[in-house]
Amino acid sequence: MKPIAWFTALTLLSTGSVWAEQATPSIGQPTISVSGDYVVNVKPDKVVATLGVQTFDADIMLAKQRNAEALKKAMAVVAQAGVVEKDIQTDQLLIEPRYRESNNFREILGYSVQTMFAITLTETNKVEDLVTKLLQVGANMVQGIDFQVTEAPKYREQARELALKAAWDKAKKMAAVLGQNIGVPVEIREGGSSTQGRSFLSSYGGRNVSTSNGALDVSWESGGNSDSIALGTIAIRANVSVVFSISNP
Repeated sequence: MKPIAWFTALTLLSTGSVWAEQATPSIGQPTISVSGDYVVNVKPDKVVATLGVQTFDADIMLAKQRNAEALKKAMAVVAQAGVVEKDIQTDQLLIEPRYRESNNFREILGYSVQTMFAITLTETNKVEDLVTKLLQVGANMVQGIDFQVTEAPKYREQARELALKAAWDKAKKMAAVLGQNIGVPVEIREGGSSTQGRSFLSSYGGRNVSTSNGALDVSWESGGNSDSIALGTIAIRANVSVVFSISNP
């Protein structure tokens, strides 16, 4: 079987992060160790936007009521955008008192009510418009906008296979310089794979941003730029290390 075809078969059969030794070289058998890398760039086909509503009032019931009203308006906007119920998830509900401390005296100022929700969109080009409308109706927190690839495992397999081919080509060229032939692979290890995604934290579209309790408080200003999120691509990377036996021609 040709070496590259052998690699392809091995890639399809292997699912672990460390592949078992395929051949045992004889004692004193010379070897060459190489690594292979490959990156597959994929356009995102899903985006998860996590936003929230935060309200404050001296009366806890009024703070909750204002929060519920703003959340209701936000959910109406989400429904109008055609997002189905299964793609909407309430991520966090937090109610906490706010205090002012002075001379060892703690005075309660009121109550903060915070509700976070996550929206999954398969039409990624709609996220800018949807987030804009949500901010206009009362959502005032943007925790993150995360672009994803649905079939990431498939592209990781593709990147791994191409990384193996890159390792084979490298070993063949290195051995040729030394006047040697490449033999069977003695050991194959996956060095790791990664997905470099695209995440945004409301750094677009003319919004004032300040941090608060680990999230981002965002207030909308009119006149912001539209279509300011460039989707780009997501880099899916694979790395392998291969030890080949070598011999004289």
